[in-house]
Amino acid sequence: MDHMQGDCPWLPLESEYCKGLGAGLIVLGTLGAGLNGWLISTLLLSSLLNAKTHLLTLNLALASLGRAVLAGFPFTGTSTLAGRWLFGPNCCQLFAFLRQFFSLAQLINLAVIAVERALIVKYPRIGDKLSVRIYVAGITLCWLSSVAWSIPPLTGWGRYNCDPTGMSCDLDWRPISGSQLSYNLCFLLLGGALPAMLTLASAWQAVHSKNMAAVRTERGLSHVEQHALAKAAMVLIVTFLLVWMPHALQLLWILTGKGRTLPEALAIMSPLSAEASTMVPTLVYLACPTRVRGALMGALVVTRRPIKRRPRHSIRLTEIK
Repeated sequence: MDHMQGDCPWLPLESEYCKGLGAGLIVLGTLGAGLNGWLISTLLLSSLLNAKTHLLTLNLALASLGRAVLAGFPFTGTSTLAGRWLFGPNCCQLFAFLRQFFSLAQLINLAVIAVERALIVKYPRIGDKLSVRIYVAGITLCWLSSVAWSIPPLTGWGRYNCDPTGMSCDLDWRPISGSQLSYNLCFLLLGGALPAMLTLASAWQAVHSKNMAAVRTERGLSHVEQHALAKAAMVLIVTFLLVWMPHALQLLWILTGKGRTLPEALAIMSPLSAEASTMVPTLVYLACPTRVRGALMGALVVTRRPIKRRPRHSIRLTEIK
């Protein structure tokens, strides 16, 4: 990073790893953008949105698409290939803000999905009262919470800086000042750990509920589909948490203050797994037997109108004069 050589505390990644990492980020990011575009277009063009629960699926796909395109491979991939951040200090701050913003939107949206599934499956009397306004309120909560946690580092509470690879920008987790330490702790507990625990607890309640027979069929969703969506939500959540694990290990390494250089394997796996997280929603819904999978596969089928061949007209002798 030419503009942060004296400010970036991390030693840049070895050049021998840059080409492979940069290519991997571009490939994974491109796949993530394409898969989310496929899911979004399928939801918008089909009748799936008649079921209110798929509003949350659409919102998660939008957050993942934003994470891939606006805070992902177009910037990280090209910079890693070049061996330095290419877009200047102001863009570095904007990029880190957008990365924080969309990543939080993904996490909080997962929590909303898990709570919604738990209410519908385990507490059907409450779930029956979930209106479109409540779903819109949950979606609004995702984005407002993401904004609320992403703005403070731009104003001095917390800090955005280069990431441990030295070629991208992210939240600076080093406790170098009181304000930075207080923000990092608050964000770690309230913005990270709390939504994650709420997500896991709610998803567990939904999957292991014995009240499935009491669940009323929503428009376009049968009892079987409701339970299938609960299982898909659990798979979605577990997959996201597994994909985010290298980033969590990177965070642990930084907080323990073990030096200015990450282990090469962790320095490579953390950005790759973060980029791969954008592919998770579509891949999970393709793997789980729900109506979303049927709609996704149906969108790939090119319908062709059969060509009607005109029958050969026989010449009648009476028509010949």
